[in-house]
Amino acid sequence: MFASCRSPGVAAMFDTGLRYNEMAAGKGKFVGFAIACCCVLACKESRTIETRYETGERHEVYEVLVTDTGEVRHGKYERFDPSGALLERSTYDLGRIHGLRQLFENGVLKSEETRVYDRYHGPYIAYYTDGTHELEADYSEDEMTGEVHVFYPSGKIKEKVTFEHNAEWGPFEEYYENGRTKAKGTYRQSEGPVEHGELKLFDSAGQLVRTLHCDMGRCTTIWKRDTASQLPF
Repeated sequence: MFASCRSPGVAAMFDTGLRYNEMAAGKGKFVGFAIACCCVLACKESRTIETRYETGERHEVYEVLVTDTGEVRHGKYERFDPSGALLERSTYDLGRIHGLRQLFENGVLKSEETRVYDRYHGPYIAYYTDGTHELEADYSEDEMTGEVHVFYPSGKIKEKVTFEHNAEWGPFEEYYENGRTKAKGTYRQSEGPVEHGELKLFDSAGQLVRTLHCDMGRCTTIWKRDTASQLPF
């Protein structure tokens, strides 16, 4: 916060203070730094802004930092729908979203994401209306990457799939709600995710019933169990 308020004069004061510190001894060694900090703190003030819909209902409530050059959004931010239900809660750092951002629907938490100065970077969680996790993922520099977990409303794992550059790319595994493996394979991209390489299908007891070879989404059965026709595929 201090750095953003430094004018050439403040920077010069820091330099002067440091030179003074080199010459001073004992309790006077921090005088220059203390004076500079007081100047930095004095050059800013914060206030809360509230906007409203044309019908009068509250729309946004947020904090701004006021400087000699204008205002910049800095601090807590909340947004509401016309009924008054919370839509968004986040934090700004000098005009950019920084930290946890929460999105709501009818006042119920739907997702949480982590931002680093506007960019997606860190955990992402989507929720069912009862608060159970629907999806767990991670972002790195604005890109969803790594293993993504999808869940049934019961909270049981439904799918694990690997992402690269915001798209399914790599191993995946689907599950029945009883926890048994339903399908296992690898995704590639061709106008969307397609199976590529070996694809295995299982029954609800976890027994292998069919093996296929896939070439960019075109799959051919290379082995199947006699009861494979009973599969719900």
